[in-house]
Amino acid sequence: MRFLFTCLSSRGFVNPAIGIAKMLAARGHDILFASDASLETQLSEQDLPLSPPAQTSHVNGFDVSFWADPLHVAFQVKHIEAVAEQFTPDVIVGHALGLAALVAGERLQIPVGVVGLATYLWPTAESRLASSEDRRRKQGRQSAMLRHFNTIRSLFSLPEIGLDSERPLLGNLFLLRTVEALEGAVSNFPEQVHMVGACLWETDIVDPELEAWLDAACDADEVVIYVQPGRLFDRPHFWPSLLTALEGLPARVALTSDRMDCDVGPVSAKVFSRPHIQQGRVLKKASAAVLTANTTATLGALVAGVPILLVPGGGEQPDIAERCESAGIARVIQPQDASCDRLADELRIVLEDRLMRSAAKRMAERFALIDGRSTAATLLEHLASSQGAGHGRREPIAACI
Repeated sequence: MRFLFTCLSSRGFVNPAIGIAKMLAARGHDILFASDASLETQLSEQDLPLSPPAQTSHVNGFDVSFWADPLHVAFQVKHIEAVAEQFTPDVIVGHALGLAALVAGERLQIPVGVVGLATYLWPTAESRLASSEDRRRKQGRQSAMLRHFNTIRSLFSLPEIGLDSERPLLGNLFLLRTVEALEGAVSNFPEQVHMVGACLWETDIVDPELEAWLDAACDADEVVIYVQPGRLFDRPHFWPSLLTALEGLPARVALTSDRMDCDVGPVSAKVFSRPHIQQGRVLKKASAAVLTANTTATLGALVAGVPILLVPGGGEQPDIAERCESAGIARVIQPQDASCDRLADELRIVLEDRLMRSAAKRMAERFALIDGRSTAATLLEHLASSQGAGHGRREPIAACI
């Protein structure tokens, strides 16, 4: 079988795609990635082929910052279609923000599998029992996403879809990266939705400098705290206050600063700061994590059984934060409330609360029961076989834009 993976050029989308693709390749299937040329080295190191777009400009058409921009998405659609005409995939594999994969799959009549985030983002029957804020957020998100989708569909003369159903955004198969213990019963979801665990993947290349720093923390009998601040957009950023709050704790901090929308500033030797850190290595030795509740970092903490202090921003983060808080594995502070004193108080609770630590360990055990990448690969195989392998070849589609 043939699987065409397409993703925005961001680790949060690329890494899980690599993990699932490697599993499918190990089972003898043909794999090809259609994305930006910036991923070529990373994919080639994993023996995964990439078909990058022709470099007609310096613009990265797969930049995550422009995931809903109609012209960027149209660029992605045309690239995916051009690759698919040659590769003839049985399934196109996209992700939760991958509107281009949905359009290309519909136009080429190829089934689409979507790799989701760590929580279900759309309204369900369960949402009627949730808080008014939760309902408002989910309904508003769904309407906004479908408006983006319809704008892009119009560029390709596809019919407009209603704003009252999330199903057009799910593809033929939707891989939700969570477990029932965190998300709730799957019976609330459409039939395309399957929970597949974390589906995390990271390179296994050893980082000697990071390992030495972690060993030094252990020798000094200091706790390790993993911090991934990320973007908070128009909300006040908590990093400067957190840095001050950490000064009074016998702790060392591993900081991933990639996509952080404030300056790191001057830090002491107790802070190991890089744009990207192998979070799995750090979380194995961490006593706590301070995150914005984005999917990748939060799943890393959940899989490692590490209690979390969450300061959620936008996107999926408020939903994930609510799930983690309800499960007793996280404390949550809103960005506007993240003063130095409040952060210090909450972080002490996260470090010292035995019930929270026990809940985090139990959640890690639940995630460990599911081999996420293997489960996702099997579901994608079933999708391909149910549609009939080799169905993807069609006459070329005339340009519509």
